[in-house]
Amino acid sequence: MGWMSKSIRNRLIVVLLLSVGLPMLVMSILSYTYSRNIVRDMMLRETQTLFDEGKHNIEFYFDIINRASLYVYRNQYREQHLSIMLTKTYNKDSERFFYDTLTSMKEFEEDILQVYLYLEGINRSYLLRNFMVSSEIREDGYTQWDKRAAYITKTHLSGDYSMNHMISIKEQVLTFQRNIYDIPTDNRIGQVSIDVDAGILERLCGNLSNNQELFYLIDREDGTVLYASDKTLVGQVAPEDLHLAVEASLAEGNNIFDRTTGNAKHIVVVNTIEKPYMSWMMVKEIPQKQLNGQLDRIFGMVFLMLIITTVIIVTVSVVNSYYFTRPINTLLSTIRRIRKGDLAVTTDAVRKDEFGELQYQFNDMMEAINEHIDKEYKLAIENTSNELKALQGQINSHFMNNILQSIGTESLKSGNTDVYELVVQLGNMMQYAMRNQQQLVNLEAEMNYCISYLKLQKHRFGDAFNYTVNLPDTMKQVKVPKLLLQPIVENCFVHGFKETKYMGEIRIDVVEEDGKGVISITDNGKGMESSRLAYLNDFLKRDQILENTGYSIGLKNVYKRVKFYYRESGTLVISSEEGEGTTVQLSIPMHMDLSQWEMIDHKEVSRETLNRG
Repeated sequence: MGWMSKSIRNRLIVVLLLSVGLPMLVMSILSYTYSRNIVRDMMLRETQTLFDEGKHNIEFYFDIINRASLYVYRNQYREQHLSIMLTKTYNKDSERFFYDTLTSMKEFEEDILQVYLYLEGINRSYLLRNFMVSSEIREDGYTQWDKRAAYITKTHLSGDYSMNHMISIKEQVLTFQRNIYDIPTDNRIGQVSIDVDAGILERLCGNLSNNQELFYLIDREDGTVLYASDKTLVGQVAPEDLHLAVEASLAEGNNIFDRTTGNAKHIVVVNTIEKPYMSWMMVKEIPQKQLNGQLDRIFGMVFLMLIITTVIIVTVSVVNSYYFTRPINTLLSTIRRIRKGDLAVTTDAVRKDEFGELQYQFNDMMEAINEHIDKEYKLAIENTSNELKALQGQINSHFMNNILQSIGTESLKSGNTDVYELVVQLGNMMQYAMRNQQQLVNLEAEMNYCISYLKLQKHRFGDAFNYTVNLPDTMKQVKVPKLLLQPIVENCFVHGFKETKYMGEIRIDVVEEDGKGVISITDNGKGMESSRLAYLNDFLKRDQILENTGYSIGLKNVYKRVKFYYRESGTLVISSEEGEGTTVQLSIPMHMDLSQWEMIDHKEVSRETLNRG
């Protein structure tokens, strides 16, 4: 997670995604679960509503057939009803009465194919079909015996009830059968059978299921399938496991339950039709995959909305995170450029919000810092220049005193040539030290100045003193601060050869090592003890002047100038052994950019020229 902890932008994206995307995901899951329950409840409610309508239609239809079967009691002919007709001798009036009764029954419903009537009192049977009546004398014309007053048989092929009729066509029918009693007694005196076209069940139940569902209309008495969406099951006994499961569920008061057959899962919905003449039940098996199919469509819509929402959230999160963090990255980039030294860089404060105010304040701060640096920088340069000039004045006055003494001594001894030589060397040194106002010079010029100084000392000490200078041609043009080496050489005389019997020798060697110029100034004087050496090297690195050492003007100022010009790239190290001599080693970069100091030199020269003019 390091990639996130290091970036506000990444954290902002993650926070936005979690704060918006996670609730959306949870809401989608909850919506799917809730939708699943809603779809199931809606499907079951629709099924129950359809079942209620189907039940109402079936009951209404067969109530009509029931009323038709009761017409035999209500019909009158010449103010005579059924009981009178049965006691009379059969005649034309009787025949007319029964024909009228059968016709009236047939007209109750157009799906009634035929009506059969048997009257035990007069031993006659009647069969009406297409408004054509056949009549026969029969001693026993009952079709079947059943203790119920009325009932409906299962689907079967229509017959002629063993009567000769002009029309004999076999069709699938349901028979509504009613026993005729001698009211108010329960003595059976006859029977009426009404054959109804079995196609009526298709019209009554066909809209109660779809192609994926299985629908059954079952007679609860014997389990016979009166109608089914699978036509091959009509007239057969319903599957035993289904029948038992339905009856068990109804016994528990549940008309909806889940059922598994093999690998298939179903939701079973049941409704019963209970009438004195019928005990049926409507059963529908709804495949679970049908419910899943609807849920899949809902989930597809939810998932599509989730994807679209996620894309929008991610886009908005990324765009907002980049919008909010871009000013911060701009500031960071600006700070990196400032760290590399580009103090003039600024940011474009174009926004009007808090980030824009931050950029504006940053630019204002950098402008103030640059002004402060510019003032302090110029002041530091001016102070350093004044310090160097004071140093040069101290060195020149100190040195000139010794040289004048030498010149006076030599002139007393004799020899104008030597005096002349001294004067020449002195003139060279005065011209270099006083008239040359540049802060940086070539190493060759600085070395020539030291050589002039050494020649004067050679005149002073004669054969008691020798010097050697080694300056490669490749090092002659290296830029160094003016008057860098002479104070070190002077210390050789002041401290190295002090209290010695012989003056000895001074060596100046210049070499190139790893891109740096190494200048070593060595004398074979008295040297110094290790504690004194450590003390001296330590105090060179401090700000205060070394007290009571005599090095305050010489080495300390050289060390400060090396650090001033070269910073950490320049070093000054003193090494010495007591009785063996001392070496001062300077290390400076050969290719360091010192153009800013050369510009100051030019300004100083121009100012001096103007002053002279």
